[in-house]
Amino acid sequence: MGNMYDTIRLPKDTDGMTLNAPATKFRAFKLHALKVAPAAFPAEFDSESRLPQSTRLSRITEPSTTILICVATAKDKDKEPPMSVDRQLRILLDGEWTGTFTMIGPVSRNDYIWPKSGQPEPGPEGSETRWQLTSLFTLPAYRGHGIAKRLTEAAIKFGKLASDEMGRASGRDLRTRIRLVVHLDNTGVVKMYEKFGFVDSARMTVAEARIANGAADVVPRYADPKKWHTRFGVAMDILV
Repeated sequence: MGNMYDTIRLPKDTDGMTLNAPATKFRAFKLHALKVAPAAFPAEFDSESRLPQSTRLSRITEPSTTILICVATAKDKDKEPPMSVDRQLRILLDGEWTGTFTMIGPVSRNDYIWPKSGQPEPGPEGSETRWQLTSLFTLPAYRGHGIAKRLTEAAIKFGKLASDEMGRASGRDLRTRIRLVVHLDNTGVVKMYEKFGFVDSARMTVAEARIANGAADVVPRYADPKKWHTRFGVAMDILV
């Protein structure tokens, strides 16, 4: 029997149920990921492993952060069609986490712009929502199973749904702009994003990318110019 995959947002609350269980599982997954692929995340294993549970809970519940988890479970012909909150939580706790993607936003127009990157001007405030994708990771055992594609699809869908909800509240039609940054040498990932409609739009430094990804605290005050301020990050974005 093979696996089926569900991409689920890590909950910020569970209707009175504790977040400790999913937060603990997220911690274990993140620490394993940092050992397997340290370059995929701005944080380092030693610092992450020392964080208290309260810090992890605050990260999960941060309003501007959405964490997407792709979970593998055994195929079940009697699977319940509706994806209730309780069922999502059961899948998160009982299934095997195969990959994760983090979404930052919505981001203000001013915070989205990096003048020296050469990026095109985003739309005016009130015409679109803006999001930053970061920390895409797939467990080595599940690479080649389309996990990264599932996570990217889920991120785009979430951004559009959030835009629609904000648009209804404001009485406006809002478009959705999503950006991510990849290394110049990572041609396979660039091609995957291009298939979704992402286009090469700018060149960003490591420092700019870290700040855009919500990790300004990891940028050294006296950063090595070659490492932190060379423009070898490909900024790709999509407007839907």
